Amino acid sequence: MKLTKLATSLILATTLTGVGALSTTPVKAASWHKGTPKVMRGTWKNEYHQPFKVIKSGLNYGGKVGTVKTTYKLAGHHKYQLKVNGHKVTATITAHHMKFSGDSFTR
Repeated sequence: MKLTKLATSLILATTLTGVGALSTTPVKAASWHKGTPKVMRGTWKNEYHQPFKVIKSGLNYGGKVGTVKTTYKLAGHHKYQLKVNGHKVTATITAHHMKFSGDSFTR
C-alpha cells in the first residue's frame, strides 16, 4: 500500500514539475509570405475569357506589364490578403473559382 502511494506521488511530482518547466512563449511565424499561395497558382480566365496567370513569384499579366511581385497572408477560410505594388487586395479562392480585385475568375 505504501509503495503505491509513493509511486503515485512520484508520478504526480514528475508530471507537475515537467509541466511547469515548459515554455509558454508564443511562436510568431512570418505573417507575410513572398509570392502567391499554392491554391491560387495556375491560369485563370475572366468573364471575357482573357487569361490571367498566377505563378509562384507573383502575378503574370503578360505583354509589356510582365510579372508583378506579390506577398500574401491568410485572412480567413479561403481568403488571402495580397500586397500588389503596395496595394492590399483580398482574394477569395476555391478550387475552380477566384474573386480578386472585384473581378471573378474561373479555371
